[in-house]
Amino acid sequence: MRAPLVSVVIPTYNRADQLPRAVKSVLDQTHRELECIIVDDASGDATRDVVENLLREDNRVRYFRHEHNRFSAGARNTGMTLAQGEFLAFQDDDDEWLPNKLEKQISLMQQLPKSYGCVYCWAIYVDPAGNSTLHKPSIRGNAYAETLTKNAIGCTPSLLIRRETASKVGFWNEDLQTEEDDEYIIRLCRQCEVGFVPEVLVRVHTNHGGAHVSSQPGREGLLRS
Repeated sequence: MRAPLVSVVIPTYNRADQLPRAVKSVLDQTHRELECIIVDDASGDATRDVVENLLREDNRVRYFRHEHNRFSAGARNTGMTLAQGEFLAFQDDDDEWLPNKLEKQISLMQQLPKSYGCVYCWAIYVDPAGNSTLHKPSIRGNAYAETLTKNAIGCTPSLLIRRETASKVGFWNEDLQTEEDDEYIIRLCRQCEVGFVPEVLVRVHTNHGGAHVSSQPGREGLLRS
Protein backbone atom coordinates (compact mmCIF):
# COMPACT_ATOMS: atom_id res chain seq x y z
CA MET A 1 0.00 0.00 0.00
CA ARG A 2 1.35 3.39 -0.97
CA ALA A 3 2.02 5.81 1.88
CA PRO A 4 -0.49 8.70 1.99
CA LEU A 5 0.51 12.08 0.60
CA VAL A 6 0.73 14.89 3.17
CA SER A 7 0.40 18.51 2.05
CA VAL A 8 2.46 20.79 4.32
CA VAL A 9 1.64 24.50 4.06
CA ILE A 10 4.25 27.05 5.18
CA PRO A 11 3.18 30.71 5.13
CA THR A 12 6.17 33.03 5.20
CA TYR A 13 6.82 36.75 5.43
CA ASN A 14 10.29 38.34 5.55
CA ARG A 15 11.92 35.30 7.14
CA ALA A 16 14.57 34.46 4.55
CA ASP A 17 17.03 33.79 7.38
CA GLN A 18 14.83 31.27 9.19
CA LEU A 19 12.71 29.70 6.46
CA PRO A 20 15.35 27.13 5.35
CA ARG A 21 15.39 25.51 8.81
CA ALA A 22 11.62 25.11 8.79
CA VAL A 23 11.58 23.71 5.26
CA LYS A 24 14.47 21.34 5.95
CA SER A 25 12.63 19.93 8.98
CA VAL A 26 9.70 19.12 6.67
CA LEU A 27 11.79 17.61 3.87
CA ASP A 28 13.79 15.54 6.38
CA GLN A 29 10.68 13.74 7.63
CA THR A 30 10.91 9.95 7.76
CA HIS A 31 7.52 9.99 6.05
CA ARG A 32 8.71 10.85 2.54
CA GLU A 33 5.40 11.19 0.68
CA LEU A 34 4.77 14.89 1.08
CA GLU A 35 4.57 18.18 -0.74
CA CYS A 36 5.93 21.31 0.91
CA ILE A 37 3.89 24.33 -0.20
CA ILE A 38 5.58 27.64 0.61
CA VAL A 39 3.28 30.65 0.37
CA ASP A 40 5.25 33.91 0.33
CA ASP A 41 3.02 36.67 1.71
CA ALA A 42 4.59 39.49 -0.35
CA SER A 43 7.97 39.41 1.40
CA GLY A 44 10.34 42.29 0.79
CA ASP A 45 13.54 40.43 1.65
CA ALA A 46 15.47 37.64 -0.07
CA THR A 47 12.76 35.02 0.43
CA ARG A 48 12.28 34.42 -3.31
CA ASP A 49 16.02 33.74 -3.78
CA VAL A 50 16.04 31.36 -0.82
CA VAL A 51 13.05 29.46 -2.17
CA GLU A 52 14.58 29.19 -5.65
CA ASN A 53 17.48 27.30 -4.09
CA LEU A 54 15.06 25.04 -2.21
CA LEU A 55 13.16 24.33 -5.43
CA ARG A 56 16.36 23.19 -7.13
CA GLU A 57 17.27 20.92 -4.23
CA ASP A 58 13.99 19.01 -3.80
CA ASN A 59 11.11 18.55 -6.25
CA ARG A 60 8.63 18.19 -3.39
CA VAL A 61 8.83 21.96 -2.78
CA ARG A 62 6.17 24.16 -4.36
CA TYR A 63 6.08 27.96 -4.25
CA PHE A 64 3.39 30.62 -4.57
CA ARG A 65 3.81 34.33 -3.94
CA HIS A 66 1.16 36.86 -2.96
CA GLU A 67 1.54 40.25 -4.62
CA HIS A 68 -0.16 41.90 -1.64
CA ASN A 69 0.03 41.04 2.05
CA ARG A 70 -2.84 38.76 3.16
CA PHE A 71 -1.40 37.74 6.53
CA SER A 72 -1.10 34.19 7.84
CA ALA A 73 -4.77 33.24 7.38
CA GLY A 74 -4.73 34.28 3.73
CA ALA A 75 -1.42 32.52 3.10
CA ARG A 76 -2.66 29.30 4.67
CA ASN A 77 -5.83 29.50 2.61
CA THR A 78 -3.80 29.82 -0.56
CA GLY A 79 -1.80 26.77 0.45
CA MET A 80 -4.96 24.79 1.14
CA THR A 81 -6.31 25.52 -2.33
CA LEU A 82 -3.07 24.14 -3.82
CA ALA A 83 -2.89 21.08 -1.56
CA GLN A 84 -3.27 17.64 -3.12
CA GLY A 85 -2.65 15.40 -0.13
CA GLU A 86 -4.84 13.03 1.84
CA PHE A 87 -3.65 14.82 4.98
CA LEU A 88 -2.96 18.49 5.65
CA ALA A 89 -0.38 19.97 8.01
CA PHE A 90 0.81 23.49 8.76
CA GLN A 91 4.36 24.55 9.57
CA ASP A 92 5.45 28.03 10.68
CA ASP A 93 8.44 29.54 8.92
CA ASP A 94 10.43 29.99 12.13
CA ASP A 95 9.76 26.60 13.73
CA GLU A 96 10.91 23.04 13.13
CA TRP A 97 9.63 19.50 13.30
CA LEU A 98 11.43 16.47 14.63
CA PRO A 99 12.09 13.96 11.83
CA ASN A 100 9.45 11.39 12.83
CA LYS A 101 6.57 13.81 13.47
CA LEU A 102 4.47 12.91 10.45
CA GLU A 103 5.28 9.20 10.63
CA LYS A 104 4.04 8.91 14.20
CA GLN A 105 0.95 11.03 13.62
CA ILE A 106 -0.07 9.13 10.48
CA SER A 107 0.45 5.80 12.23
CA LEU A 108 -1.92 6.88 15.01
CA MET A 109 -4.44 8.45 12.62
CA GLN A 110 -4.70 5.21 10.64
CA GLN A 111 -5.62 3.35 13.82
CA LEU A 112 -8.38 5.76 14.82
CA PRO A 113 -12.02 5.84 13.68
CA LYS A 114 -12.96 8.30 10.93
CA SER A 115 -14.60 10.50 13.58
CA TYR A 116 -11.04 11.47 14.54
CA GLY A 117 -10.15 14.12 12.00
CA CYS A 118 -7.02 15.51 13.66
CA VAL A 119 -3.98 14.26 15.54
CA TYR A 120 -1.73 16.70 17.39
CA CYS A 121 1.48 16.28 19.36
CA TRP A 122 3.39 18.02 22.11
CA ALA A 123 5.67 20.99 21.50
CA ILE A 124 8.58 22.68 23.20
CA TYR A 125 8.88 26.48 23.10
CA VAL A 126 12.51 27.64 23.04
CA ASP A 127 13.94 31.17 23.18
CA PRO A 128 17.41 32.31 22.00
CA ALA A 129 18.78 32.04 25.56
CA GLY A 130 17.88 28.37 25.67
CA ASN A 131 14.95 28.75 28.05
CA SER A 132 12.21 26.29 27.24
CA THR A 133 8.57 25.58 28.07
CA LEU A 134 6.74 22.36 27.30
CA HIS A 135 3.21 22.38 25.92
CA LYS A 136 1.73 18.97 26.80
CA PRO A 137 -2.06 18.95 26.36
CA SER A 138 -3.70 15.57 26.81
CA ILE A 139 -7.25 15.84 25.51
CA ARG A 140 -8.58 12.98 23.42
CA GLY A 141 -11.94 12.72 21.73
CA ASN A 142 -14.27 15.70 21.86
CA ALA A 143 -12.19 18.80 22.69
CA TYR A 144 -14.64 21.44 21.49
CA ALA A 145 -15.76 22.76 24.90
CA GLU A 146 -12.19 23.11 26.15
CA THR A 147 -11.06 25.03 23.06
CA LEU A 148 -13.64 27.74 23.76
CA THR A 149 -11.71 28.92 26.82
CA LYS A 150 -8.06 28.01 26.25
CA ASN A 151 -5.47 26.60 23.87
CA ALA A 152 -6.59 23.07 24.73
CA ILE A 153 -4.79 21.08 22.05
CA GLY A 154 -1.59 21.51 20.10
CA CYS A 155 -0.22 24.64 18.45
CA THR A 156 -0.76 25.05 14.71
CA PRO A 157 2.52 23.35 13.63
CA SER A 158 1.57 20.30 15.73
CA LEU A 159 -1.64 19.50 13.82
CA LEU A 160 -2.21 16.77 11.24
CA ILE A 161 -5.69 16.97 9.70
CA ARG A 162 -7.62 14.66 7.41
CA ARG A 163 -8.39 16.37 4.12
CA GLU A 164 -12.12 15.64 4.38
CA THR A 165 -12.17 17.16 7.86
CA ALA A 166 -10.40 20.30 6.64
CA SER A 167 -13.02 20.59 3.88
CA LYS A 168 -15.77 20.61 6.50
CA VAL A 169 -13.98 23.15 8.68
CA GLY A 170 -13.46 25.53 5.77
CA PHE A 171 -10.84 28.21 5.27
CA TRP A 172 -9.00 30.26 7.86
CA ASN A 173 -10.74 33.49 8.82
CA GLU A 174 -9.01 36.28 6.89
CA ASP A 175 -10.88 38.92 8.87
CA LEU A 176 -8.64 38.06 11.82
CA GLN A 177 -5.00 39.18 11.95
CA THR A 178 -4.43 37.90 15.50
CA GLU A 179 -5.60 34.71 17.23
CA GLU A 180 -6.85 33.29 13.96
CA ASP A 181 -5.17 30.01 14.93
CA ASP A 182 -7.37 29.68 18.03
CA GLU A 183 -10.50 30.45 16.02
CA TYR A 184 -9.60 27.83 13.40
CA ILE A 185 -8.92 25.18 16.06
CA ILE A 186 -12.29 25.87 17.68
CA ARG A 187 -14.03 25.20 14.37
CA LEU A 188 -11.84 22.15 13.80
CA CYS A 189 -12.74 20.61 17.15
CA ARG A 190 -16.41 21.30 16.50
CA GLN A 191 -16.18 19.08 13.41
CA CYS A 192 -14.19 16.13 14.72
CA GLU A 193 -12.65 14.26 17.59
CA VAL A 194 -8.91 14.59 18.17
CA GLY A 195 -6.11 12.26 19.14
CA PHE A 196 -2.54 13.03 20.13
CA VAL A 197 0.95 11.59 20.15
CA PRO A 198 2.33 12.06 23.69
CA GLU A 199 5.77 13.14 22.52
CA VAL A 200 7.49 16.43 21.77
CA LEU A 201 7.69 16.48 17.97
CA VAL A 202 7.70 20.27 17.36
CA ARG A 203 10.18 22.96 18.37
CA VAL A 204 8.65 26.44 18.46
CA HIS A 205 11.25 29.23 18.38
CA THR A 206 10.19 32.38 20.24
CA ASN A 207 11.49 35.88 20.94
CA HIS A 208 13.99 35.81 18.07
CA GLY A 209 13.30 39.40 17.04
CA GLY A 210 11.66 38.73 13.67
CA ALA A 211 8.16 39.79 12.69
CA HIS A 212 5.55 37.04 12.58
CA VAL A 213 4.16 35.94 9.24
CA SER A 214 0.81 37.46 10.19
CA SER A 215 2.20 40.83 11.19
CA GLN A 216 1.51 43.92 9.21
CA PRO A 217 4.68 45.43 7.75
CA GLY A 218 6.29 47.55 10.45
CA ARG A 219 4.05 46.16 13.15
CA GLU A 220 5.16 43.82 15.92
CA GLY A 221 3.77 40.30 15.57
CA LEU A 222 0.99 39.46 17.97
CA LEU A 223 0.31 35.83 17.19
CA ARG A 224 1.70 32.77 18.83
CA SER A 225 4.59 31.44 16.79
